[in-house]
Amino acid sequence: MVAGSTPARPTNFFFGAYGLIHSKAPPKRVFFALNPGTEVREALNAVAATEILPRTSRPTAVENLHLTLLFIGKVNQQILSCLLGFAGADMMTPFELTVDRLEGWKRPGILWLGCRELPSPVTELVNNLIQFTKLCGVEPDERPFKAHITVARRVGGDIWSRLPRSIEAISWPINEFVLMESLTNKNGTHYEVLKTWRLGR
Repeated sequence: MVAGSTPARPTNFFFGAYGLIHSKAPPKRVFFALNPGTEVREALNAVAATEILPRTSRPTAVENLHLTLLFIGKVNQQILSCLLGFAGADMMTPFELTVDRLEGWKRPGILWLGCRELPSPVTELVNNLIQFTKLCGVEPDERPFKAHITVARRVGGDIWSRLPRSIEAISWPINEFVLMESLTNKNGTHYEVLKTWRLGR
């Protein structure tokens, strides 16, 4: 490359148009996720509300309910610009999740909702996001994908003897996914959608 010239931008199916941003802005903590609409969100919250949890438990605020597809972590503005340039969602297939299980992880005290079966398009989407983030210079978490919606934290007591178990199925049509930022202040954690991608044409 000639000294002083501008390096070529990567050309790949996964990349859309993006520009490199040079900024001293603080890094953002981000992740790709499925963000439920109002009806599904209320149905998910209703299941959690039926559980009798210890007072020390921390139920997830209804507006924070989501399903993480791929956690990225803290990124600078240059990498964020790349992540926002994801392309190809219009070539992916919309699908439907059936949320029909209440499960949990006892040691961290996390109660979550999940799916007995996952449709293949969701794992395809996750795999595409993994490959894309690598091209952006991120080393993503490649542990096996476990679809779950966290509904409470710091859960103790005897609830674990009743898990896992089936619940009345909640149908969740998936037509889009988002890149979200995790923000924390004195009132707790909340999430902000940075960009939404529609699936299919």
